[in-house]
This record gives sequence, structure tokens and C-alpha cells, in this order.
Amino acid sequence: MKSGVQVEDVVEEVDVQAPALTSGSLILQGRYRLERLLCQRPRVNLYLGRRLPGTQELEQPESAVTESLVAVRELDLAGLSEAHHTLAERAAFEEFVSPVVAGSPRITSVPDRIATESERQYFIIPLERFTTSAGNEQAEACEQPILLADLFDRDQWPWWLDQERALQWCGQLCRIVARLHRTGTILGNLSPATVLVDSKGIATWMPLLLPSWPPPLHCWLLAATGSIDEADPVALYHEAFPPAINNGDSPFAAPETGRDDIDERSDVYSLGAILYLLLTHFAPASAWRRLGAIQAYAHTASYEHTEPLALSEQTDGLALILPSLLDTRVSVALEHTLLRALALDPAERYPSAFALAEVIEAQI
Repeated sequence: MKSGVQVEDVVEEVDVQAPALTSGSLILQGRYRLERLLCQRPRVNLYLGRRLPGTQELEQPESAVTESLVAVRELDLAGLSEAHHTLAERAAFEEFVSPVVAGSPRITSVPDRIATESERQYFIIPLERFTTSAGNEQAEACEQPILLADLFDRDQWPWWLDQERALQWCGQLCRIVARLHRTGTILGNLSPATVLVDSKGIATWMPLLLPSWPPPLHCWLLAATGSIDEADPVALYHEAFPPAINNGDSPFAAPETGRDDIDERSDVYSLGAILYLLLTHFAPASAWRRLGAIQAYAHTASYEHTEPLALSEQTDGLALILPSLLDTRVSVALEHTLLRALALDPAERYPSAFALAEVIEAQI
């Protein structure tokens, strides 16, 4: 069953200083080719790309030469002040050498490089092995990465993606996001377009959250250590990398991401929306549509309503459908978990991604 979620649906329109590069663009002296724009936020673009064979690789047997899949985060440094520019480069290096740089404790690959070209800085992470020789056939069979958004968009739902695996995946994602929160990174635009999984569900290190964020605040503060600049480094950080503002109708974005008012609970909402999709095979109604449904219901009702899931003729199809109505295997406890994570009021959600991870993992 198709979920109707495509990568193009979850790429947010944002006001960036410079446009994203087009599909097929070559970067870093032709060593990498960009294939797809996955996500945008101020000064940050995330692409799926390929590392192209180099001169030495071309001298190897044809069977050992292949283009390998990579994730490419691009920082647009154009127009930054000298202080911002220097700190951005130092922070990117601090992130590169940090133990949380790949976003997952299970991935065996390490970041390939950070490099600057013109006013753009690239952070590149390999996503699969470089060779396809006979000795690596078993490893290749176990590593067939695919975007979660693409997995959902297939004609048939993967038979192996059952409730237990959905909970395992979402628990891992919660812990990845929780680690990012500890470094000072709030995503605000987490979606299936930024999550990598295995197309057969057999890779033990999946899922992987692709780097769609600027260098974390923690790395920025490390870079600012010892600086003689009297400016507040935290203020400089938020000036250089403002939060992602979601102006669209993404089913994975919390309602407050339409304003400059996000915190850890905003990412809890996104994680709840992804789990809702994994369990029911349908994306939830967007927060903006749900708010519209509540407002329409309040306007037409002759009394003050207290049940946000109640429907009227004007709100039919706009409110959040109870997960158990879409899949009877969703337990009462699991449904409560989803509804709390997807609460429109941040105060009613789980206080952190770690808290949500513990509740999810307790139900596996």
C-alpha cells in the first residue's frame, strides 16, 4: 500500500542565501555527483550523491569499480562575516572528529571528508561499500540503503516491516535525535526524506539519520574557545544558522515549526509522526490541518468542545485518525504513546526524545 509520501513532499521551501545545486552537479573537482536534494534549511542543503571512481580506481578491474552512495551536507557560507565564517569552519571540523558525527552508533562507516569549495562547505558520509568484488557479495547483500520516504512510496508495503521492527527503528531514531539534542541541535524538519534504512530490513545498523543540520551548537562553542572576540558565540550561532521554519503542510512537522519557537518537543512530534506512518501505513494529518479542523469545529459548535478528535461535516478527514482504526493490532498503550507524541500542544508531549525512546522500547 502506498503511503503517498514522496521526497518532494517533505522538502521544505525555505529562504536560503544561495540556491541549492541542481541534480547532476559535480563538486569538489568532480569527485562527487549530486543526485537529489533531500532537505533544505537556512544555509544548509542535504543531498544524496555518488562518489565517482578516481584515477587509481579506474586502473582496477572493471568488476571492482563502482560509484558509491554518499550523503552530502552543504553549508552555504556566502555573505557571512569573518567571525561567522571562521567559527563555521572550525565548528564543522569539531563535528567531523566528534563521536556522534555519523548520527548512529551502529554504522561502521566513518565520515569521508569535509572540504570547502568557493563559499560552500561539504560534509560527506559514505553510505555503502565502495567495491562489488566477489569477496564482498555477502556484505553487499546486507547493505542496500534506501531512503525511508522511498521505501514508503513502493507499490507494496514491505512484508518484513512489522510492528516490532517499526518500534525498533523508531526507538533507534529517538536515541539518535536525543544525542543530537545533547549537542544543542534541534532539527525541526525531521522527515522520512532524511532517514536511511535497508531496503530488505536486514542491516543491523539501520536506521541512519542523514546530516540535515548545521554544525551543532556544542561544536560551535568548542570552536569559539579561546577566541578574543567579545561577541556572544551563542548569539553568533543563531544568527548564522537560524532554525528551520516549515511553511508547508508536512505531516511530520510540529505546529510550532511554522514559527521561530521550537525545542526538543518539536522533534518528538516528528518522531511520533514517523512511528504513526510505520504502524498504520498512512501519514497523519498535518498539524496545520488538525488545527484548522479544531477551529472549524469550534466555530460551528454551539458549545465549547473539549474533544480535539471530534469531527463535524466541515472537519471530516482533517483530524488525526486514531491509529487503532487504521490497524487493529495497535494496542491501547501504543495508541496512547502515539497520541501523546502527536499532541498539538508541546506541553502535552513527551518532554524529550529520550523519554519517548524509553516508552517505545518498553513496548517491543
